[in-house]
Amino acid sequence: LDIVLGVGMKTLSNYTNHIACTPLDPAWADQQWRREQATA
Repeated sequence: LDIVLGVGMKTLSNYTNHIACTPLDPAWADQQWRREQATA
């Protein structure tokens, strides 16, 4: 039950931050995910 609760809370947190466009903390800016362009 703890695992299900943890996954649910993380999912809700991610969706909420995505919808609200929450800015990333400066301390974590170097770990921000960026889509890399595919090389053909």
